Amino acid sequence: TNLGVYSEVLSRIKADYVEEPDMKAVTVGAINGMLESLDPHASYLNADQYKQYLKAKDTKKADVGLILAKRFGYMAVEDAIPGSPAAKAGFATGDVIESLNNVSTRDMPLAFAEQLLQGDAGTTVEIGVLRVQRTEAQKMSVVRAAIVYAPVTGKMQGSTGIIQVQSLLPGRVKDVATQIAALEKQGAKKLVLDLRHSSTGPHEEGIAL
Repeated sequence: TNLGVYSEVLSRIKADYVEEPDMKAVTVGAINGMLESLDPHASYLNADQYKQYLKAKDTKKADVGLILAKRFGYMAVEDAIPGSPAAKAGFATGDVIESLNNVSTRDMPLAFAEQLLQGDAGTTVEIGVLRVQRTEAQKMSVVRAAIVYAPVTGKMQGSTGIIQVQSLLPGRVKDVATQIAALEKQGAKKLVLDLRHSSTGPHEEGIAL
């Protein structure tokens, strides 16, 4: 079984590795690797990181407007919210975030990286970015600001109602419900939720409702 293979690899690392391995780091790396292979938007947080996440998750903070996912152990840019500091700084799909405030993002949980990007409006975060045309990381200072998301919109395409959502923030649920009701009144027989810039769903994919 796969679990048996994993156990065998762990036992070989313990027994045969030249230097004493940090088994905690090995385990965390394995968990992050498994999650990334299943869902690039998933995160594993240790106890301290999770406590910090719970404290910060309901706090409204400024941000830079990056939509991130895990790729090959690092943070990859899926998109930058239009009009955000990240978009104005030129971040684009495919850029790799190599460091945040000089801390490597290698094996960093995605939720923790997103937390590091947040802060008070007007404060600066230093981002190391790798681009295809460059061999070395470029350091960029980006000033955090309040992120303004586009409103939830709906349109008909034949008999299908399409609802475009830039972010699945709690306040958007009511807006989505309003659009659903309006599209159903227009005769929509099928609904598609387009999460075009959402960091909480697949990038540029629709979910049929």
